[in-house]
Amino acid sequence: MSRFFQALLTRPNTPSTRLSRYTERCGYGYVVLGLLLFLAPGAQVAAGLLPPFAGQEEGMYRLIGMSLAFVGYFYVFGGRGQSQVFGLATVLDRLVVPLFGLYVLQVSTIAPMVVLPMCVLDPILAMGGYWMWRKDLAESGSIEPS
Repeated sequence: MSRFFQALLTRPNTPSTRLSRYTERCGYGYVVLGLLLFLAPGAQVAAGLLPPFAGQEEGMYRLIGMSLAFVGYFYVFGGRGQSQVFGLATVLDRLVVPLFGLYVLQVSTIAPMVVLPMCVLDPILAMGGYWMWRKDLAESGSIEPS
């Protein structure tokens, strides 16, 4: 089993790119936010951002937190693996989030503060990833800096 963890935690011998470091750091942020939602789902209620939970909402927030933490886990290891394809895929998936989020907001009776932060933050993070990729390309001489 130690070989498994040794292989899991090994980084490639090549220097990491801006995009891979950015993806890994975003993953850490997702893990932290996910764990906060999982461990303290009522924090948004206590802060006055959401109405008090009713029914099974607290459990759903914990499930969302767990899912977010797992997404972060994959972002961390995707970034550590230095795959340009993985990094660019995160740019694309973040651009799609507002489409799904706004649809959920339209067809559901969900509090806007649950959906709107993702609809705003994910495209900003996508632009950051795209910018990092462009900087990596410019640094390697593949394109002219813009």
